[in-house]
Amino acid sequence: MLERAVIACFLRHDGKICLLKRSQAVGSSPGSWHVVTGFLESGVLPLDQAILEIAEETGLVGDTVQLIEAPEPLRYERPSQGWVWIVYPFLFEAASASLQLDWEHDEYRWIDPAELADCDCVPWIRDVWVALGQNLGQRPA
Repeated sequence: MLERAVIACFLRHDGKICLLKRSQAVGSSPGSWHVVTGFLESGVLPLDQAILEIAEETGLVGDTVQLIEAPEPLRYERPSQGWVWIVYPFLFEAASASLQLDWEHDEYRWIDPAELADCDCVPWIRDVWVALGQNLGQRPA
């Protein structure tokens, strides 16, 4: 099976986490709510790729983001499709809630982490959130 490494970055600010709505111009999950993601380029360290993707997709650079958590990668096997995703999860604290999106996303929103359990997002990002040592709570009724 073909393995492909990707990074998945949650941004947190003032207790809320950021979701980004994928534009129709992207190849996967257009129109879905997601986090900062990107393919891990050959020879690049996962953390370096994460910082690059955050800068490209949100405009946050330098000390405007601080690494909080980076656990071991997750493995998602899709034998019927012939591939395996190796996902490197990251949690960063963002100094600002104001983002400058690139072409990959149409909009963003900051949500209470408890809302992640039942929000309209790419399903596997919930696994990334849990891998970061975070609770996947239910939204209050």
